[in-house]
Amino acid sequence: MKRLFITILCIAFTNTLLFAQKADVSSKEVLIKFEIPSHLKGLKTFSYEIQDEGEYWNYENSPEHYPADEYPNLASLTDGIQISGLENVTENADLQILVGFIGNQLAVNNAMISMHGTYSILLLNKENQLLYNTNEAVTLNQVVNPKKFPMNTRGERNQTKARMLTIYTQKFLGEIQHLFKETSTQKLPFGLFKKTKGGAAEAFNTESKPLIESIIANPTDAATLDKAAAYWKSQIDVDFGKKVKSKIKSKVIYANLASVSLLKNEIENTNNYYKTVKENAGMFDLWKGDYLNVLKKRDDLEALKGQELIAVNLTPKSAYKITLDQGGTFTYKDKNIEFSKIEIDRFVPAKKSGMASLDLTVKPTIYVYENTENPIEHISAEETKIVTKDGKEIIFKKDKGAIKPYLKQTGKLLESYK
Repeated sequence: MKRLFITILCIAFTNTLLFAQKADVSSKEVLIKFEIPSHLKGLKTFSYEIQDEGEYWNYENSPEHYPADEYPNLASLTDGIQISGLENVTENADLQILVGFIGNQLAVNNAMISMHGTYSILLLNKENQLLYNTNEAVTLNQVVNPKKFPMNTRGERNQTKARMLTIYTQKFLGEIQHLFKETSTQKLPFGLFKKTKGGAAEAFNTESKPLIESIIANPTDAATLDKAAAYWKSQIDVDFGKKVKSKIKSKVIYANLASVSLLKNEIENTNNYYKTVKENAGMFDLWKGDYLNVLKKRDDLEALKGQELIAVNLTPKSAYKITLDQGGTFTYKDKNIEFSKIEIDRFVPAKKSGMASLDLTVKPTIYVYENTENPIEHISAEETKIVTKDGKEIIFKKDKGAIKPYLKQTGKLLESYK
């Protein structure tokens, strides 16, 4: 008798799960208009360059095959990149894209080609002023394809590295396109109920589907946004019946309200609705992160509005090194060196960081040129100081586990060093 009772309970519980209403929330691609800073508006052209730091790429001219002035650069070995609405040019671009990469050489395993190392990207305007820069450790993978990714010679391997790097750059630019395009495609979640059969959930879907479709088609239409927000607010206190659990109902309704509020630029409401979404969503509802992604992009743009543009001394290695060629004095503790030029690593490659040392602090190398082509190399430290002939004083501070160069006069990172 007891076993029969337990069986009946199990069947009842299973039926409850089977017939309980479920949520269908997923992210949709929406064209969102961002308020970008004035110095990032009106961009019409871009250029793309992969820079060779000299050791990892070691991409040398082959005069027997090409005249010196016609030898293809690394970027020209690839299919290039595309930015919707911008024209690709080779000079005088409104947006200059410089990328670099230092890491392990290509490896082939299980029919996959991989390259691991540090990726660096700089965005500059026509006046060589720095708009954006960052670097990050990455692992790039592509399926073996001898035609697209040849591997037989050093030149072919360089081509494969350049092509893999370009594919990654295309994806990376898609993620940061909000920085230089007023309208860009982003993902926002919208929700309905699954497999409805009458009742409030069915009515909700019938009303919500065309609203969501209209928002996706024209996300700046204020009338549609207001109508959608009003309807979804009206559903908060509606009784959806026993089949619709409170958490499911709240997840669907507040997901829609958070998205429409974000499109209306009602950030406080967005944050409040998002809080309710988090309380009712599960750990596998990965779409939750799309709200934070768009909010972060808005915050980034707000920070850029007051950005002081810094001119970069552009060189063939700017993706790897900051160059000071005004001359001056380099000081480490009580030792002074007069220099004609100094280069500072923009980053420490992932493969070198923390190696052969108990000190895990990341310390970029400083290259001091005393009127010669061969520099003296110094590992940066807080005791290091550089004073240029035109009065700039660069000091080094430890920040989040890394030694970084600061311009003492402003207290800011040198060339927005990352």
